[in-house]
Amino acid sequence: MNLLILHINSSFGGAERTTANLLKHLDRTNIRHITLVSSGSIKRYFPDLSYDRFIDTESYGINGWFGSFRNLIKDARIISEILKQEAPDVILSVMHYPSALLVFSSLLFGVQARKIVTFRGPVYEHMRYYEQGLKRRAFLRLALSITSRYADRIIVPSYGVKKELLRHFWAKEKRIEVIPNGIDICLVNEEKKILIDDCEILKNKRFPVLCTASRLSPEKNLALLFKDILRK
Repeated sequence: MNLLILHINSSFGGAERTTANLLKHLDRTNIRHITLVSSGSIKRYFPDLSYDRFIDTESYGINGWFGSFRNLIKDARIISEILKQEAPDVILSVMHYPSALLVFSSLLFGVQARKIVTFRGPVYEHMRYYEQGLKRRAFLRLALSITSRYADRIIVPSYGVKKELLRHFWAKEKRIEVIPNGIDICLVNEEKKILIDDCEILKNKRFPVLCTASRLSPEKNLALLFKDILRK
């Protein structure tokens, strides 16, 4: 089969690392060709030899997140033209907005391929805390509900995300697969051999040391970590 991976984020984080690990370790026995449709700004993070063709989405003016229903349809039309030109058998979309673009491209613009979408985190909680206005939340919920309902398969990293899709976005349970985020154990084993030059702060017992592996952005809710430490 021919596989196309749709991943249009412009910053590198957990979802992008998972995609890179997938490309690096994917069994190519039954895959003739892999097309990676992504942002050129993160191309350097993906191993070159793991795909056959790269399409940079930056010149197409596609949004990275839900703007409005009109923008969603506009972006879906642009993506549909790319998908029809490449004519893959299976399309794997990474994160919520690319997944919505994939499904709407199929429903509105006749893209013919198996649609596998991946939701990497609890978007309903994001909507509750960081999306303002009843109309805005209704738009997001409708778009993601259509995406969840009409995807051929949905891959999520935890049972919590699966529960969220079933409860809030009316996904079909039989179509959801829980596959935890992959970890490159070989890379971890190599990295742990590297000594840290200055770790005196870790030896200081007068105050707690906090460690997090995430962006310093509001939706990561690092304040919750601080509050939990202070309570203890």
